[in-house]
Amino acid sequence: MTNGYEFSSCYGLFSECLSPHFIYLPLSYSTGVNADILSEYVFPLASPFLSAALGAIAAYLAFNSQDKLKIEKNKIDSINKLILDAESARSNLIAIKYNYIGTLESHPVQRLLAIPSILIDVDKLSENMHELSFLASSGKDSSVHWCNILKIKAMFHNYNSLLTFWSKRDELNEEMRIKLRDKIDGPMMRRLSEDEILETLGVAFLIAIVDINERVIALTDELIISFNDFLIGFPKEAERYISKRVGKRYGGILKYQYSVDKEMLDVLTKSPSVNFELMGALMNEDPEIMAKRYKHA
Repeated sequence: MTNGYEFSSCYGLFSECLSPHFIYLPLSYSTGVNADILSEYVFPLASPFLSAALGAIAAYLAFNSQDKLKIEKNKIDSINKLILDAESARSNLIAIKYNYIGTLESHPVQRLLAIPSILIDVDKLSENMHELSFLASSGKDSSVHWCNILKIKAMFHNYNSLLTFWSKRDELNEEMRIKLRDKIDGPMMRRLSEDEILETLGVAFLIAIVDINERVIALTDELIISFNDFLIGFPKEAERYISKRVGKRYGGILKYQYSVDKEMLDVLTKSPSVNFELMGALMNEDPEIMAKRYKHA
């Protein structure tokens, strides 16, 4: 009896354990435990990592935006510095030309004596163009004329060379005037004949100073026109390499105001050419060679 009762009791308890109502509560309890683990442990632990990740992304985007802004501002600064350097060079050349504009004829000796010594105390232009590397892609663009690093560098180099030529010309000019001073009665009152000048200076010296005189006249004309064209065309072409949004906020590219008055037109007009026949006779060279060497028009 006792064994039978115990068996039946155990069977009844086992049956209750198999009841859906009996196993529902543990499952509900288990689900509640998992939710608490997510809310109390997983989310608190994950939140700092998520915040750090979002912060890193925001910082990256902000840094990337600032970096791009800095690049655009540097491009604007480099372009504007180039424009200011070109304007300075153009102004210096115009100031030099004002010393003899309207006084040159065709005789090489007259042209030599018409130009006084010019005290040139200006800095040469930097030929370092690495800050303009963003213009390198323009070399194959046929619509771009002045946004060409090699062309700009060549123009700046020619300007620096011209300053050296003018300084050398002034040295020879002072030496020439000292030699001629004894031949003149009073302070430059008597005109000397070509033979007197040739005899006093010597053929070699006269050839050297006439040669450099014609070179500086021609190159000065060429560079005044080149710098003027550059100042007109370059700012417009350079705008395509600058963000319009940054340009509006930062100030943009400098614009050159072109003057069309008579005085400026006279400056932009090339000087009269030397007589190539006389130059050829002086240097014992073919006039056609003289025309190519000292071409003004």
